[in-house]
This record gives sequence, C-alpha cells and structure tokens, in this order.
Amino acid sequence: MKLAISRRTPVVADHQRGLTLTEVMVGMFLFVLLAFGVANLLIDARRLSVAALYESSALVVAEGYMEQMKAMPFATLAGSASSVSSPSAIQTVNGAGEPDSLTPSTAAVKTANARSIDVFGHYKQKTLPAGAKDVMPMTFVVTITDLSAGVDDARLLIQLNYTWKLPPALFGGRTQSRSLALIRSNVRAFVN
Repeated sequence: MKLAISRRTPVVADHQRGLTLTEVMVGMFLFVLLAFGVANLLIDARRLSVAALYESSALVVAEGYMEQMKAMPFATLAGSASSVSSPSAIQTVNGAGEPDSLTPSTAAVKTANARSIDVFGHYKQKTLPAGAKDVMPMTFVVTITDLSAGVDDARLLIQLNYTWKLPPALFGGRTQSRSLALIRSNVRAFVN
C-alpha cells in the first residue's frame, strides 16, 4: 500500500493574513513623522520654559526695586524728581543684600542702570538648561514725574522700564522689555 502525500497550501482566512511590505513602510513613515512632531514640541516647550524663567526672574528683580521705592520716604523720591539737571541716586539693596543704587532719568538725559542678575543662583544644583547662561544682563530706567496739582496734593509717578536679554543659544540674544509704574503720594492713607 502506497501513501499519498498531498502538497496543498493551507487555506488562510483574510483576518489571519500578514502585513505587506507597503503597509509596514507606510506605518513606519507615519510613526517617524509623529516622533519628529513630538520631539519638536518637547524642544519648543523647553525653550519656552527657559524664557518664562528669565521673564519671571526679571519681574522679581524689578518688583523688588519698585517695592523699595514704595517704602522710601516721600521726600527722598521728591528730591530725586525735583533735581532736573542731575538727579540724586536712589539708594536700594540688590538681591544679594548688598547696597545698590538706581539713578533716575530726567527729561534731558535717559539714564540706564545696567545690572547682571544671577538667574540660577538660588538653585541647589548648578545644572543649567541647555543654552542657558548663569547671568542675565538687565537694564533699568527709572523715571520720576511730579504730578502735583497744588500745595496740599503732592504726587509722584514712578515708572520703571526694564529690559533683559534672553540666552543667545536659544533665542539669538533677543531682548525683552516690560514696564512697571506706581503713584506715590504724601497724603496719609489712614490716621491712628
């Protein structure tokens, strides 16, 4: 007796069929395209977080100067506003607790007070973000304008324009600027 061996190909249902090379290539292309998009989003998010850190650091320093001027005696600020030719420097303290001063601008002369701010100095570890520098150059322009309408009404408008420079590696050294303002008065807000 002779055995018959048949060479039939197995019947495979459509749902069990494998992927063709074209389908694999299209899937890989879509995956790579998606990966590049996600990588680009992560890089942009990192750049924007560094920019936000620089902006918030600049705002903290500028608000510190404004708070010090708000707490100064009115006569000190009025004296700086009244000297038109050469205003006297306003004595302040920098972020490290060291004596500092800001020279107000006049209508004739715009005085820029340059500072180098240590952005990452308060971090315990000194691992800086890629492209970030340890020191941020800032410029402060203080303008004090007398808004007094009469003898009993002494008011001063204090404007602080500040600029800071973003890291060149991330932003090409682009300069940003903002402004803060407050009105000081010699009128007491309350009586004991």
